[in-house]
Amino acid sequence: MTYSRMAAWRHAWPSSIRRTSAPLLVALALTAAAGCGGADSGTGPSAQGPYGEYELVAVDGAALPVQVHNGPYLDRTRVHFYNRLNLHVTGGEVHLHDDGTFYIAVEASGDGDGEPVDGSSEFEASFKLIDGELTVIAQGQAVPIGTVEDGTVTIGLDLMGKGVKNQFTFAR
Repeated sequence: MTYSRMAAWRHAWPSSIRRTSAPLLVALALTAAAGCGGADSGTGPSAQGPYGEYELVAVDGAALPVQVHNGPYLDRTRVHFYNRLNLHVTGGEVHLHDDGTFYIAVEASGDGDGEPVDGSSEFEASFKLIDGELTVIAQGQAVPIGTVEDGTVTIGLDLMGKGVKNQFTFAR
C-alpha cells in the first residue's frame, strides 16, 4: 500500500461502492475541515513511542480478507440497488505522525450482482493521544475513535453504514 498525505477525505471507491466511504467518515466523526492538534504522550512499544505505521491485520478478530457485507444493498450515492453485494475488507493502514497528523486507509473488494468492485478510502486529520486513547480533532472538537496499546491501534468503524461498528485492528 502506498502512503499519501491527504488534506481531506479522498473518495477512491469505484462508483459501485463509493457509498461505503461516507459511513467510514461518519464512523470516525470527522470532517474535511479538521482542526489543528498535537500529540500528547501515549503508549507504544518502540523508542519512537506510538508513532509510525500500523497495518490492518484483523476485523472483529478475524484475519483478512474479512466479509463486511453479503446481501441486498442500496447505494444511495448512485441510487442503485444491488440484489446482492458481497464485500470484503482486504487491507488498510493507519499512520500516526509525531507532528499530530493521523492517516487511515481501508481497501475493499468483492462483487455487486456479479460485477467486480474494489477500491479504497482515505482520510487524514489531527489527533491527540491521551492515556492510550486515540482522539481525532475535528472542527475544534475532540472525538475519541479508538485505542493505541501494545503496538496495536483499534478503531470501531461502521463501514457499510448499517449502524453496526466492526473493530478494525492495526498492528506494527
